[in-house]
Amino acid sequence: MAADGIYKKALALVLLFSSATTLQAQQTGELITIDQHATEDQYIAGRSVHVLSTIDGDLVVAAQHIDVKENISGDLIAAGERLTVRGTVGDDIRAAARILSIYGQVVDDTILAGETVTIAADTTIGGRLWVAGRNVEVDGKVSSEMRAIAQHISIGGIIQGDVSLIAANIELLPGAEIKGNLVYRSESEISISPDANVIGTIQRKALDTADVSDSTTFPFVLLFLLSVLLTISVIYWLFPALTKETSLSIQREPFKSLGIGLSVFLVWPILAILLTVTVFGIPLGLMLLAVYPVFLVFGFAVGVYMLSNLVLNLLKGGARITEGWRLLGVALALIAIMVVQFIPFAGVFIVLFIVLSGLGALSIAMFQRFRQL
Repeated sequence: MAADGIYKKALALVLLFSSATTLQAQQTGELITIDQHATEDQYIAGRSVHVLSTIDGDLVVAAQHIDVKENISGDLIAAGERLTVRGTVGDDIRAAARILSIYGQVVDDTILAGETVTIAADTTIGGRLWVAGRNVEVDGKVSSEMRAIAQHISIGGIIQGDVSLIAANIELLPGAEIKGNLVYRSESEISISPDANVIGTIQRKALDTADVSDSTTFPFVLLFLLSVLLTISVIYWLFPALTKETSLSIQREPFKSLGIGLSVFLVWPILAILLTVTVFGIPLGLMLLAVYPVFLVFGFAVGVYMLSNLVLNLLKGGARITEGWRLLGVALALIAIMVVQFIPFAGVFIVLFIVLSGLGALSIAMFQRFRQL
């Protein structure tokens, strides 16, 4: 398989998330700085996020630039363009970013994806390391197993457990030590420095499409789940009242929401294109075309939120629903949506019903609020 093919497959990551996380605090903004000791879980969405003080709890963050310089006692769940971790994470890291660098300590598992992923020399991963990217460099210590898929993988640190690698090029640098077995799939022979040491066996397996597909299908699914989960979570915590209102609207009048959603879905792009034909309508038409995908995402989020309510009502039986349970409900709803897509014919219609119903309920809510102005 060509290197580019490996890279495309490698942009996947097993991003498991803690379903019982309680998100009690949230912040949004262009620039967010945590410079005071936080004693509860933090949920943050912004352009640039800087953690300059200790967080006693979990940190769930979505931003373009994320810089964690102090300690987090719980999990770190992050998605962004650039992520740098310099403090100690008391539990797991599950993160995706284009440039991802870990310089601190991680007590438990570390599961990462990015174009460039770096585990620095002084870093210790207390649990397993699962990573995917274009270029992966591991110079720190991993206390359990390591699994990686990338275009280029280099290891210069100590891996206490077994290692499984898929890449176009693999290097064991001077000082590298693998205390378990090494199994790798690659187009070329692994490069092992004379100063590197593998205590267990070394086994090379054939690299074919089936191997790569089998090893990355599950990570791709989980990466999709986390991406959508973060998006829906941001929408919910930014617009909680609107999300709840539209979700209840679907439950009260499902077919009305579906009909209006279908109308908006079909008419909106046609109207936008017609407006661009006229000189005076060009700005409005372009604006409608730009907003249309965002509106579809909001509609899908509302539909998923409605489905999560049904799931949580079954699980909780009318008991109080905490934010942690809300996160779990959304995750289960997303999994259910992905599963029903495998049902011939019916699966497509079920997913369309959820999306269009959310779109219709959102349109109704916005129209009612407009009338109240």
